[in-house]
Amino acid sequence: MSRKGQMLLVSSLVIFLAASACAQESLWWDKKNEVGFLLGRDFTSGHAIKSPSLPPPFTDNRVNIGKGLAFQGNYGRILRSGELVAYTFEVPVVYLRDQDLNSSNDLIPEEYKALFVTPGVRANLFPNTLVSPWASVGGGFGRFTTSKNGVYNVLKVPGKSSTTSVFQFGLGLDVKVWRLLKVRAEVRDFYSGVPNLNVDQGRTRMHNFVIGSGVVWTF
Repeated sequence: MSRKGQMLLVSSLVIFLAASACAQESLWWDKKNEVGFLLGRDFTSGHAIKSPSLPPPFTDNRVNIGKGLAFQGNYGRILRSGELVAYTFEVPVVYLRDQDLNSSNDLIPEEYKALFVTPGVRANLFPNTLVSPWASVGGGFGRFTTSKNGVYNVLKVPGKSSTTSVFQFGLGLDVKVWRLLKVRAEVRDFYSGVPNLNVDQGRTRMHNFVIGSGVVWTF
C-alpha cells in the first residue's frame, strides 16, 4: 500500500473512533431519565424500653430489631449536568418487608413492615466518567405496620399502623458497565419516627440505615 493510502487509512480509522466515542458519549448526554432497582439490608439499632411498660418479673428491658431485606425502586430526572457535577431529582422508594423484633416483653409485636418515600436531590461528581460518586438528601414520609402476633407468637397484640415524616441522607457510587446501564452501590439513612410497639420506647425518632446495590437504566 502506498504512503498516501496508509495515511488515508489511518485518518479514516481516527475519524471512525472519534465518531464512535462521540456516539457513546451522546448516549449519556441525551438521556435525562433513569430508573433503578436495588436490593439491600436495613440496620436499625435496638433500644431500651422505659420502665413503666415492663411486665414483671421477666424482662431484659430492651427491644432488638433484626436486619431485614430492603427493596428499593428509584426514579431520577436530571435537572442540570456539567463536566464536574450533575444534579438529579430523585424519588427513592424503600420497602422493608419483614423487620423481626425480639424482646422478653410480651407486648412487643413479632415484626413490622415499613415503607419510605423520600423525594430529594442527588449530586453526582464527574457524571460523564466511568465511576461517579454521589451524595443525596431528601425528605418525605414513612408508613409502619406492626403484626398482631406477640413476640413469642403466644399473645395477640394490637396491630397498629402509623405515618411519620422521614429525612433521607445518602452516599453512593455509580459505575457505567454497558451502554445505558449502570451499577449502583449505596448507603442511605432514613431518619424517621418509630413504629407503635405497644410500649413506651423512650424515643420518638430512629435511624434506619439501608445498605444496598443494584442496577440503574438511563433513558
